[in-house]
Amino acid sequence: MDPRDHRPHVGAVEPTGLDPCDLRIARGDEAVREFEAAASNVLYPTPEMAYYNLGEEYRRRKDFRKAEEMYRRVLRFDPRQADALHLMGVLELGRGRREAALQLLDQAVEAAPRRGDIHLSRAGALAGLSRAAEALDAFAAACRLVPDMAIAHHGLGRALV
Repeated sequence: MDPRDHRPHVGAVEPTGLDPCDLRIARGDEAVREFEAAASNVLYPTPEMAYYNLGEEYRRRKDFRKAEEMYRRVLRFDPRQADALHLMGVLELGRGRREAALQLLDQAVEAAPRRGDIHLSRAGALAGLSRAAEALDAFAAACRLVPDMAIAHHGLGRALV
């Protein structure tokens, strides 16, 4: 895996012919219904993928309650699923619950230590908790893992001041 690739790593939902891109284009509501149907189908090979994609769509629509519900369903299948842990942490950050966010982000880093995007989110939680030295280390890890992620370099610079 290319460490510069900091997109979600759950993968597409090709086995059913459902395309996660449909959620981000004109087929939004129709695609949500299809993914919900796929996720509830016990014959679907990996329903956690459908739940993850639904969570992403709900997050995009700013329906954070439903997004969280979908990420929790992913975690029932795989408690170490890095994307779901990461995005649950991001949701907690958005709610101002930095300690809860940090716990989730720590688990996400443990599950996927080479993901710079997760280290970046963790750095934000640490900075928000006034844990400057740890935030500095997390920003540095994000920069090391994804050298072209400008926001990580910006955060690192701010942490150094």
